[in-house]
Formats: sequence, C-alpha cells, structure tokens
Amino acid sequence: MNAKILLIDDDKLILKLLKKELGDAGYEVKTAEGGADGFEKFKSGSYDLLITDYMMPDIDGIELMQKVKAIDPDFPVIVFTAYGTVKNATDALRMGAVDYIEKPLDKEELLFRIKNVLENRSLKGEVRKLKRKLSGSLYMNKIVIKSRQMKEIFDKIELIASTDASVLISGESGTGKEVVARAIHQLSPRDNIKLVTVNCAALTETLLESELFGHIKGSFTGAYRDKRGLFEEADKGTIFLDEIGEISQNIQVKLLRVLQNGEVRPVGSEKYFKVDTRIISATNRNLKEAVQDKKIREDLYYRLNVIPIFVPPLRERKEDIPALAQFFLKRYSKKINRNIDSFSNSVMERIINYNWPGNIRELENKIEYSCIMEQKNYISSIDLPPLPGEKGKSIYPYKEAKQKFEKEYIINLLESAEGNISKAAKISDKFRKDIYTLIERYDIEVDSYKRKKSHP
Repeated sequence: MNAKILLIDDDKLILKLLKKELGDAGYEVKTAEGGADGFEKFKSGSYDLLITDYMMPDIDGIELMQKVKAIDPDFPVIVFTAYGTVKNATDALRMGAVDYIEKPLDKEELLFRIKNVLENRSLKGEVRKLKRKLSGSLYMNKIVIKSRQMKEIFDKIELIASTDASVLISGESGTGKEVVARAIHQLSPRDNIKLVTVNCAALTETLLESELFGHIKGSFTGAYRDKRGLFEEADKGTIFLDEIGEISQNIQVKLLRVLQNGEVRPVGSEKYFKVDTRIISATNRNLKEAVQDKKIREDLYYRLNVIPIFVPPLRERKEDIPALAQFFLKRYSKKINRNIDSFSNSVMERIINYNWPGNIRELENKIEYSCIMEQKNYISSIDLPPLPGEKGKSIYPYKEAKQKFEKEYIINLLESAEGNISKAAKISDKFRKDIYTLIERYDIEVDSYKRKKSHP
C-alpha cells in the first residue's frame, strides 16, 4: 500500500507542484493550506508522514509539530526552511523533526529524504512490534493476565508506554504496582536507559531531597562532595516514585517544578538544569482524600495523575491466583533445587478461596515457605488461617507435623508393647484411655501389632 503524506504550506502553487511530483513518485498526497487546516486534517485522517513549511501566518511549523507530537510522539515530520536559515533548521530538529529541507526544493533530494524517513519509520514499527511481543510474553508471566481486570491493564500499558505522560499507579500494598511500572518502562522507547526506583516512604525528607535532586559540596553537614540526584541519573529514562503520598510539602514543590518545566535544582545550589525523565508514581493511599486534607498539593496530584492505573487486590481477581501460585512454585522450587511441580487439590482450593489481605506479596511468601517445608514432590499443605467452615480441620503445617508425630509415636508404642494396651500405657506413662484416644484418632488396627509379634 502506498504511503500517505500530508503536505502543509500556505503557498498554493508549491502545494500543487509538490502534490503532482509526489503523486508521480507513487505517494498518496493530501494537502492543507496553512497550519490550522493541516492540524485538523491530521487529526481526522491517517498518514505516514507530515511535511510542513516552517513559516506560516496562522500556525508555524514548530507549533504545528508540537501539536502533532502531543498526539503521537513518534510521528515523523519533515520541515521546509528558507535557504540559509540555520537557526530555523536547528530549532526544527531540536523540537522533534526527523529532517529538514531547504527551499528552493530539489525534487530528487526531496524524494530521497522522504524515502529514508518512511523506511526508518517502517523499521521502527517492526522493532516496536517485536519488542512488544517479546516484552509481552515476559510480563505475561509476572503480570498474570487471566482476569479481565489485568487484561485491561495490560492493554492500557501497551497503549501508553510509547508516550511520556506521567502515570499514577494506585492499589493496595503487594498488588504488583512496581511490576506494572517496570512493564511500562520495558515497552517504552526509553527502555535502553535504566529505570530508577525510589521508595519515598523509606527516606527522611532531607535524605529524599538529596537523593532525588542531588546536592553540592558543603550544602549540609556530611556533604563532602557534589552528588548527582536520581532525576539526573534517570535522564532520558524513567523514574519510579513508590509511596508518592508520603512526600513532604517541600519535596512536592520541587517535584512539581520537574513535572512542569523539566528542571531540577540540587540542594544548596541556585541553578536549575534540565532533565528529560518520565515519571511513574505509585501509592496505596487515596490521594484525592490527601488533596482534600491539604496533605498533597492539588496541582501536583493532577500532574502526576495524567494516566491513572488502578491495580485491583488479589481477592477481586481470583482467576489470576492459580497462575500466580504456579509461577511462584516454579521460581522457588528451582531456587532451592527441589522438584516440586504442583499443588494438591485441597491446597489449591484453599489458595483460591483465601482472601489474601497481603495480596501477591503474601501469596509469594506462603509459596516460598511451602516449598522449603514440603517433603513431597507436590505442595500438600500451606500455612493459611482457617477459612469459613474449616473449623476443626488440620490446616496449619505445625498441626500436621504434630499429627504425623503422634501417629508414628503410637505405632512405635504398640509395636513395643506387642499390641498390649496396658503395657503401652505403662511404657508411655499414660492412662489407658489416652492410648485408646490416639488409636481411635488415627484409625489404628491394634490386632495387627499383636499378630506381628506372635508370628514373625
């Protein structure tokens, strides 16, 4: 299929001439007279390339390009500039143009530049598809998408990953908010730069400010040298601010400046410098309530919450539980070099029906513990509180161990006493009724031990 080009200029003669030349070269061309008309046609159509003049009376080429990039950051734009206007050409490239061409236009050069840009766009598209396929299969193991809720989240991640918009991930502790953040980064064009993670609740205000924005030598006691902040380390990449609802008013003001202007000022410095960092934040608090309580600035909240993602608790997406349990079983059985590959039906039923107040983190911990304690090649018990209607059942591993011990003890005792209850009571220093209770509890055939001893 022929590539579609949107050609924008305020000169009708140039539009007519270029439309014919590009059409003869096999391109499908749509024209627009001026930036305003061009932007409306861009929004209502589907194109592979936009070519625009730099100088136009209503909306110039730079402003038009900014509007286009706000909709599709990766969309290719070529800008026409007047002969010798180096600054215009430099401005165009700095603002995101893939190329510029000086007027008067040379037909062969124009066709060559267009061909290169379209081939590069096609190649990037294939790379992006491959990256999404590979990353998708990677994260399908970590973000289990059996449930409708998680499928919707993963679809949203794929849609927003290529943008630079701020993302606010909310949800209870242990639901996998950091894994969602890593998926966004992994699928983004910034994935060649590391993702920097900060737990805002784990640091004091002074330490957090220094960690995020850096400091200069002598700015406070212990500042023996200049230190780069994490925003600078994450330049051209992504920073993940976990527990964002815990930051102080002072940090909020400085963070707002980063979001608004892309500017960072180290502690003790009077100078700001630019950073290009995408911000993903997460919270287990209700930030709307925090705004109402004046604990979080309203302007900061809306800057952080451009794209909201809510990760539901595990109890609300039970379809994901078996796959998550199996994922952790595989991980930890391999880690401890054990061949444990499944769960008993009763254990899986308990895992699915349990409410998991600690969410995925709690599930992971329980599976790890079960792998360590299990002696069979499948998980036969799991350390969970009793579910409704389970009173009296043996559900704790320590109870099961106790029962195993009691049964083995009474069997050994009966063997030693040759099945004689009075002798067994004397050996064990127990009452006869206690011996009978254990025999009945574990459904033991006393006569078999008598026969064992009388007929070796």
